[in-house]
Amino acid sequence: MLQYRNLTFCLIVISFFLGNAWGEDRLIKKLSIKPNTYYRLSFKADVEGEGVQWLIHMLNEQGERPFEGSLEHDWQQIVPERKNYIHTFLTPPSVATLDIGLRCKGALPAIQDVRLEQITVPNVFVNGDFSAGRSNFSGWSETAGAHFIEVDGKLVLKVEHNGYAITDRVPVIGNTKYQFTPGSTTPSSILAYGADMHLVRQLPSRGGRDISVPAGVSYLRLLYKTGFDQPSFALQAPSLTPSLVFLFKHQDLEIKLPLRGGTSRGVRSR
Repeated sequence: MLQYRNLTFCLIVISFFLGNAWGEDRLIKKLSIKPNTYYRLSFKADVEGEGVQWLIHMLNEQGERPFEGSLEHDWQQIVPERKNYIHTFLTPPSVATLDIGLRCKGALPAIQDVRLEQITVPNVFVNGDFSAGRSNFSGWSETAGAHFIEVDGKLVLKVEHNGYAITDRVPVIGNTKYQFTPGSTTPSSILAYGADMHLVRQLPSRGGRDISVPAGVSYLRLLYKTGFDQPSFALQAPSLTPSLVFLFKHQDLEIKLPLRGGTSRGVRSR
């Protein structure tokens, strides 16, 4: 199963972490955070060369890094042609502090205007509408053979032949049913995770309309992939809201999920 490690970055530099092939890691800032909360990290950077990565380590009250407490992905690169950077993420359970750092091969970049803001997201998908831009894979930290393109004036994520894109963990309510509207295309796979963010099981994905989230499941990840005999396709803005809220209000909610072929699909909660 696809698993991913995680890390990010921030402000004034102090010696940090372990040395490795990238060079020496540097701590920039330590901040207090809340568990199960959405945050946006933003900063400005000026660097002359490449090989600089920002890192995020989240720790519990005992100073230990919990499972999925690190954000360290390939897309988290500071490059000469960009000055402004944003990383949006959901914190795991039990965390209390966040360390922002840099991993450098050479000279450290000049870092300014480092901010960490608690935010709400339009839906439970981080960067579900790809509004963060072409170079920002917040919410889609684990991809291969996938890149952003513009279709009809909107940014979509194109998955090339033998590629894949998988969402970061999306909080859901267990023992809840979601329903795709007629004509919808389902993800290649749906992975279910417990409250500790460990993988519990893979949910059935047979191309039907219903997604049943079992009791004890707290997060989902949606996997979109192509195989050796499958063409590339484009994903459009995913959106998902726990249906129990709308059941209580006796409302139907039509939402959009990624759909192969560059069109969107509606999803109605029930």
